[in-house]
Amino acid sequence: MKIENSENDIYNHLQDDAINQTQDNLDDQGQLEQNAQNTSWFARTCGTMKKGSLRQSIIALMCAAMGSGMLSFPSNPVQSGLINSIILMIICALLSRFSMHILMKCAFKNNQHSYAELVKFALGSKMQKFYSVDMICYTFGAIVCYQILFIQFLWQVLLVCGFDQSYQVQVRYIGGALFMILNFPISMMKDLYSLRYFTVVQIIIIAYILVIIIIYFFTEFSNLFDDSKIVYFDFNIQLTSTFASTFFGFICHQLIFPIRSELNRSSFRRMSKIFNRAIFSELIIYLTLMIFGYLTLFQQTPKIIIDGYVGNIEFTFAQAFFAFIMFFAVPINLNPSRFTILQLIDKENNWNAYVICTVVLQYSTGIIAMIYPNVKMKIENSENDIYNHLQDDAINQTQDNLDDQGQLEQNAQNTSWFARTCGTMKKGSLRQSIIALMCAAMGSGMLSFPSNPVQSGLINSIILMIICALLSRFSMHILMKCAFKNNQHSYAELVKFALGSKMQKFYSVDMICYTFGAIVCYQILFIQFLWQVLLVCGFDQSYQVQVRYIGGALFMILNFPISMMKDLYSLRYFTVVQIIIIAYILVIIIIYFFTEFSNLFDDSKIVYFDFNIQLTSTFASTFFGFICHQLIFPIRSELNRSSFRRMSKIFNRAIFSELIIYLTLMIFGYLTLFQQTPKIIIDGYVGNIEFTFAQAFFAFIMFFAVPINLNPSRFTILQLIDKENNWNAYVICTVVLQYSTGIIAMIYPNVKAIFGLLGGIFGMIMVIVLPCLIYIKLELKDGKKWSDFNIMFTFLIMIVAGISGFTGAIVSQIYS
Repeated sequence: MKIENSENDIYNHLQDDAINQTQDNLDDQGQLEQNAQNTSWFARTCGTMKKGSLRQSIIALMCAAMGSGMLSFPSNPVQSGLINSIILMIICALLSRFSMHILMKCAFKNNQHSYAELVKFALGSKMQKFYSVDMICYTFGAIVCYQILFIQFLWQVLLVCGFDQSYQVQVRYIGGALFMILNFPISMMKDLYSLRYFTVVQIIIIAYILVIIIIYFFTEFSNLFDDSKIVYFDFNIQLTSTFASTFFGFICHQLIFPIRSELNRSSFRRMSKIFNRAIFSELIIYLTLMIFGYLTLFQQTPKIIIDGYVGNIEFTFAQAFFAFIMFFAVPINLNPSRFTILQLIDKENNWNAYVICTVVLQYSTGIIAMIYPNVKMKIENSENDIYNHLQDDAINQTQDNLDDQGQLEQNAQNTSWFARTCGTMKKGSLRQSIIALMCAAMGSGMLSFPSNPVQSGLINSIILMIICALLSRFSMHILMKCAFKNNQHSYAELVKFALGSKMQKFYSVDMICYTFGAIVCYQILFIQFLWQVLLVCGFDQSYQVQVRYIGGALFMILNFPISMMKDLYSLRYFTVVQIIIIAYILVIIIIYFFTEFSNLFDDSKIVYFDFNIQLTSTFASTFFGFICHQLIFPIRSELNRSSFRRMSKIFNRAIFSELIIYLTLMIFGYLTLFQQTPKIIIDGYVGNIEFTFAQAFFAFIMFFAVPINLNPSRFTILQLIDKENNWNAYVICTVVLQYSTGIIAMIYPNVKAIFGLLGGIFGMIMVIVLPCLIYIKLELKDGKKWSDFNIMFTFLIMIVAGISGFTGAIVSQIYS
C-alpha cells in the first residue's frame, strides 16, 4: 500500500536508464550517437549492421548456433514428450548462457583474448591441446552432418522430380562421391571470406521454413488437430539423447572471443547484452519450430522436420536451397578444423601438410556420411505414413464432433481448430468449459506476477511459473482419472470415497479458509485501486490511512445486502468482465513497453537469477494463479458427452492459455520497471490515465467478487454445522464472513503475502496434497504396491511441492 514516493521512484528510474543508455551509446571517439536517442530498442538491436556493433555481433553469434541441427528439434517430443522437450530446451539455453557468462568473466578479469589462450592460462598447455582436439572432433562431426543432409535434401528433390524409390542407395553413394569431387577445390581455398554470407542465407531459409510450417499448421492441419495425440511426458533413457541433441543447437562458444575482439568499446556488460539477446532469440525460434512442427505431425514427425511434408512444393524449394547451403557449409567448417590440426603438428606453412590434411578431412567425412547416414535417410513409407496420419486424425475429429443425438456437426468440418475452441459458446461445449475454467483461475492475483522477478530473478520466475502450470495440470489429470474410474461426481464425494468422511470435512475446512483468504484479498485490492484513483483526482497522500479505514467500512456496509442474496446467477458475467479488463491491462503494458520505455531499455538491469529463501514464496504466490480445481467437477457435470479425453482437452488448453498470458504479463511488466516493479503492477504507472481507468474498473469488479466468493464459503459452513435451511444461521454466517474479512483487510493490507498463504497452504492442500493422496489410496486399493513407479512419482511430487508451498507461505509472511 506504500506509494508515497512512487512518482519520484519512477522519475529516478527513468533518469538512471537515460544516463546508462547514454553511456552505452558513446562511439569510439567518445561522442554521443545522436541517432540512438531517436530510435527504439528493437531498431538499435536489429537495425542496419555495422562492423563491431551490438547488432552485428548478435546476428553473428546466432548464425554460429542456428543451423541445420535445429530441423531435428520437432522430433524431440516423439522420443521424450512435448513438455519434457520444452524443459530440456530451456535448460540447454540456460547452460549455454551460464557458460558464456563465466567464460567472459574469466577472460575480462585475466585479459585473455581467445578460448585457447584462456584454457592455457588457466589449465596449462596439455589442456590447451585437449581443447584443440575437442574442437577438431566437433567440426569433423559437423562436416559429416552437412554432407548427410546434402544427400538427403537432394534425394527429396529428386523424388519430387519423379525418381523411383529403388534408386535411393545409388543416389546416396553416387551423390556423395560427386559431392566430394566437386567440393574439394573450394575446400582447398585458404581465404573463404567471400562465403561469409552463406550462414546468413541459411538463417533466412530457416525463417522461411518456420513461417510455412506455422501457415501449414493453421491452414492444412488445424481442422484435423487432436490434442489427445500429444505425448506430454515420456520418461525414458532417450531423455539424455534429447538433451544432447538439443544442446547442439546452443553451441556457438567458438565465436564468442572473435566477436569480443571486433566489438566496439568491448566490455563485459556489452558482451553480456550480446549473448543474452542471442540465446533468448534462439530459444524463442527453436521452441516455435519444435512446437508447431510436432503439433502438425505428432508421433509421425520425422527426424528432419521438412522430410514430413512430402510433395509440398514450398518445402521442396526449402530442401533445394538447403542442399545448396550445405554444399558451401562444408568448406566453411573444414577451414578452422584444418588450421587447428596444422597448428598442433606445427605445419602451418607446409603446403604438402595442407593438401594432405584437406584430402583426409574431405574424403573421410564423405565416406562416413555415405556409410552412416543417421540424420535421417529412411523415407520409404513417408507418403503412406502421412496419408494414414491424416486419415486417423479425420476419424478422431469426426468422433469428437458428434452432438448429443449422435449426428455429425457438419459445421465443424468447415471451421478451424481455433474457431471450434474459441467460437460462440454453448452450454456444455468445450469452448464454454475452457473459458469457464480460465475465469476461475485468472483474476487479480496475476497482477502481482511482474513483481516475482524482483525477489527471485526473471529466469527463476519463468521456470517456477512453468512448474506451477505443470503441477496444476498433473493434479487435474489424476483427479479426473480417479473420478471417471470410480464414478464420482464432486470433489467432496471423491475425497469421502477415497479417504473417508473425516478427510471430507478437512477438505471443506480447507475450502472455507481458501475462499476466506480470497475475499480478504478482494477487499484489500478494492481499497488499493480506489486510493490510486483518488490520488489522480487530487487527494493528498496524508489521507491514505483514513481512506483505507473509511473506505473499508463503507465497502462492508454497501456490500452486505448483495452478500445476503442466495441467488447470484445474475453476477455470473463479472468474472468474464474481469478477464476482459486483464486483457486490456496486458495490451497497454505491452504498448507502453514498446513506446514509452523502449528507448530507455537496459538489459544490464535485469536480474536473471536470485537464489534466496524467497524463491519458495514466489512459488507459493505463483501457484495461486493456477488454482481452479474447485470448478473442474461442475464443468464435468455440464459437459456434453463427458469423457476423460474431452476433460483432458479442456484443462490442457485452459492451463496452456493461462501460462502464456501470465508469462507475457510478467515479462513485459518486469522489463518496464525492473527492480522498481511494485507488488501490483498497475500501481507502477502513476498518473497514466489508461491505467487509472483499469484501476477504477478493477475496483468495481472487486466489489462484486466478494459476494460471488462468499456464497460457496457460507454454503460449506452451513453444511458442516447442518444448518443449510436455518435463516438465523444464514444471517450470522454472512455477517461473520463479511465483517471479519473486512477488518482483516483494513488491519493487514498485504495482498502479496496473502496470495502466498493461499497458494502455499490452502491451495496446495486442495490442488496437490489431496489429489495425490486420493490417487495413491485408490491405486493401492486396486492391488498396486508402493514400489509402482506412478505411485512413487506421485508421492514424491506431493512431498516436494507440499514442503515448498508450506515453506513459501511462511516466508511470504516473514518478508511481508
